[in-house]
Amino acid sequence: MKNYILLSLILLFSCKERKTNNVIPSKELISAENQEKKLDKKECIEAQKSFLWKAKIDDNGNDYLIKGDKIFEIKNDLKLISSYLNKLNPPLEVNVIDVKDSILKINFKNEEILTQQLGTTGASQFAASLVYYFTENERVNKIKIDLNEGDHFSPGVYSRNDFKNEFYVFKCK
Repeated sequence: MKNYILLSLILLFSCKERKTNNVIPSKELISAENQEKKLDKKECIEAQKSFLWKAKIDDNGNDYLIKGDKIFEIKNDLKLISSYLNKLNPPLEVNVIDVKDSILKINFKNEEILTQQLGTTGASQFAASLVYYFTENERVNKIKIDLNEGDHFSPGVYSRNDFKNEFYVFKCK
């Protein structure tokens, strides 16, 4: 049920104008305590129990990612990561193809959800969390997303660097 609520929220906010002028560019995790933007206590409690990188939008329309503290438990098993993602987002089935030269190749069973239905912001949020999630694995630096181009998302090779100017990145401590 939570997954469908999350998917609904992403769809709701997906076609708004992007605000990137206040975003902190960073390749590294930013501790919430050291930033102007503070995460509320509830978000940090959720993150402590989570295996996920979670994408959210704040009241000012800024996108941010919160690192789940438990990701270290599954980060070394790419199939387990994709299995966990598929349980949380059943309509978007992520398929791990292979890793070559530190690039993980993936595709989706129902790619039109990502390319056509989530909107630009929703697709960007999903892709960013996916990239951050899989690049926790030390063998992976980039993700090659293999799908048909749509109105809101295109195939390509993505890294954390591609999202650094779009998202605040936090880890609760």
